[in-house]
Amino acid sequence: MSDPSSRPVRPGPAGAPGDRLPRRPPPRPAFSPAPPPPDAPVDGRRPAALRTSIWFWAGSFAAGALGLATALVNRDTIRARVTDAALEADPSLTPDVLETGVTVTVDGVLGAAAGLVVVAALCLVLALRRTPGMRWVLAVAGVLTLFLLPLVLSLVAGSTTVDELSFLAQAVFVVAALVTLFLGSSRSWLRGRRP
Repeated sequence: MSDPSSRPVRPGPAGAPGDRLPRRPPPRPAFSPAPPPPDAPVDGRRPAALRTSIWFWAGSFAAGALGLATALVNRDTIRARVTDAALEADPSLTPDVLETGVTVTVDGVLGAAAGLVVVAALCLVLALRRTPGMRWVLAVAGVLTLFLLPLVLSLVAGSTTVDELSFLAQAVFVVAALVTLFLGSSRSWLRGRRP
């Protein structure tokens, strides 16, 4: 009598007992040959481009504040020069109209420059907290600053060298800050989930 254990086992359906066919290995995950971005943070830290942009923004705030402080110290000189220019353009201006126009021009331009510095600083803080949309508001504030600075420079021209150089430095810092703010790694980090 033959031994039952020596009989060959017929292959049954897949997964059935006695199935001796080799099972296929599980599928491997898809492999992407593209390397990660060179400056992509792997632990949530700010990328180098964004840190550079922060320093440029801080430099623009400092340069703008120095220029505004110097302009305020020389405010009487600036007002006198604007008054002379207005009288040269229209000698028929009455003293009241002339005084109002000069005040609005000088205080309005310097006040707008100071306001943009404050707004940009607040937007930078909120953008670094990954508040939605603050990156674009910060960019708009930077662009408005660049449009306003030629008017500020024409206003303070001839007063002192410090304020002119300060506002020129502010313009350079704002341009550099905007460029580094919109680099790929900066955009990716700012679009990330708020911690």
